[in-house]
Amino acid sequence: MAGQRKTSDERKELLARQIANLIPRGRRVESQSDYQAVLVTGRPVNHVLHVILTLVTCFTWGLIWATLVLLGGEKREIANVDEWGNVTVARVNGTSGKLIALVVLGVFATGFIGFVILTAIGMALQDSTKSSAGSISPKPAQAPEIVLEVNAEQIWNDYHINETAANFNWKGKRLLVTLQGIDEIEDGGKVRKHIHSSGSNYIQLDFTSNEEVIHLTPGESVRANCKLDGFQLDSWLEFGDCRLE
Repeated sequence: MAGQRKTSDERKELLARQIANLIPRGRRVESQSDYQAVLVTGRPVNHVLHVILTLVTCFTWGLIWATLVLLGGEKREIANVDEWGNVTVARVNGTSGKLIALVVLGVFATGFIGFVILTAIGMALQDSTKSSAGSISPKPAQAPEIVLEVNAEQIWNDYHINETAANFNWKGKRLLVTLQGIDEIEDGGKVRKHIHSSGSNYIQLDFTSNEEVIHLTPGESVRANCKLDGFQLDSWLEFGDCRLE
């Protein structure tokens, strides 16, 4: 009869029917007593994962995290049957999700503002460094390399007296060398003077360009700025990177 109090079994049956109707709609039972049940929809938010993503993305992910907390996550409802058999389903207003969302938004705002400030400071320091660098007076120009004036045959004699000492004194140095009475001019800018008639011992000047030697003829003397490459295979003395003076 309408308006009569329901028995305990009837109230339990009414609650069971209500739960049976809500479960196909996505609810699941979290807890249940004789006349009351807590129903849950949605899935919990993995806050640990979102903390990591927020840090990795320099707090940019914080906006997505806050949105998921506010719009997603778990929602709870309480289904209740009173003594008259009235079944009510009420949404539970949870404050924890909103609190987490506010915290996340606060962290995002703080991190974003800090990033902007640090970026501005970095740019200011960079501009200051460039300005300071521009105001530094340039270093004085290095003194020109000293070029020693020598005779090629004297260098040859030095190598035959003591090759170690000759290497120490002359090898790798820029020299203003004179080669008297050249014997041949080979293609590739090679100018030679033979020391012995066999032709295996000679002094050679390697010029950087063929154009510098096209006017030379055997018997002439040559004066050139060269770098001494050293005594090669105990046979010839070679000067490289030569330019006529």
